[in-house]
Amino acid sequence: GNADEAATRLQGLGEMPLPRYLAARLHCLAELTALIAAGQRDGWAAVPRAALAEALRMLRELEWPGVLALLPQHVGQIFCRALDEGVEVDWVRSAIRRRRLAAPAGAPESWPWPVRIRALGGFELSSDGDAAALPRADGRKAASKPLELRRYLACRGHEPASAATVALDLWPGDGRE
Repeated sequence: GNADEAATRLQGLGEMPLPRYLAARLHCLAELTALIAAGQRDGWAAVPRAALAEALRMLRELEWPGVLALLPQHVGQIFCRALDEGVEVDWVRSAIRRRRLAAPAGAPESWPWPVRIRALGGFELSSDGDAAALPRADGRKAASKPLELRRYLACRGHEPASAATVALDLWPGDGRE
């Protein structure tokens, strides 16, 4: 819960003789806890870009996307800041996907959302970065009800809807199947 205390404890471990790979991981953890402490203390916007870039470079070189598995909200904030700053963007996006990391509040547009729906100014649906083909590949028009259902659900946002409510709204009148 206290990143400053964690950083102090990690420094103590760094004074012990360790194998090279453990020393590298410990150094990386120390850098990350310092970033988290700065984010908690001063806000994530105040985290220095150079320190962020160095920590993410180490993570990439250590091939350690699952770092701090028990602190996904903090890792998510670090990754958001990296995406905002353009730091290790490809690696960060890959790590987010691999971890299936939930997007923190205020995540940037560049976050690799598993599903993205745009309903204003036209309708667009993409899954894992690939736009869903709304027209059929054989040139025929796509069925309208599945598309209408997607739009309907997008407009409801997080508001739940029973199957009966959806059926009444999409298929008004008698004779619904």
